[in-house]
Amino acid sequence: MCLAGPDYRLGDQYPEIALMGACPGAQEEEQGRPFIGDAGTHLTAMIRIINAISPAKFPSENRDDYTLLNAHPLPRYEGRAEYDGNTQPTKPEVMSNVNIARLNQQLRQSGIVRILLAGERPQWLAERLVDNFPRIELFVCGHPSSGAWNRRYLGQPRAETIRLWTQETYRMVHPFRVHQ
Repeated sequence: MCLAGPDYRLGDQYPEIALMGACPGAQEEEQGRPFIGDAGTHLTAMIRIINAISPAKFPSENRDDYTLLNAHPLPRYEGRAEYDGNTQPTKPEVMSNVNIARLNQQLRQSGIVRILLAGERPQWLAERLVDNFPRIELFVCGHPSSGAWNRRYLGQPRAETIRLWTQETYRMVHPFRVHQ
């Protein structure tokens, strides 16, 4: 398994704790590591807030202390040869057996015990992660892009919108998950 790439990076201090986004973008592919662009900048701010809320679960404010991975490995951005007009993976792509096998391998080899699923695409995987790793702890928060919170918190300064978005969307979903 690769220890670093546009869709995966082993954490420095807490490799057993992972932060999962949707997929790499142009900057991630160019620099060969996840969470480099705006989503990475926003995730850094979100992790500081989550660390303040749950320091025992997320003991560092530094995103590079955690394993970084994505719900799907294909970089998506306009101008890329394989670009199909979607900047996010589809549910069938995320939930495909090949992709699930890739994630299972990454999680096993990294010894992941806790994951923050940042956004809808990673959250689609929650049920499968619980089935494949019953002792794993799963947390969710909103996606670290500015699209969602810009609609919710009009007129607020960026730092305040990130704080509100993180506090509103962050929660543990497993083992305290309610099945619907």
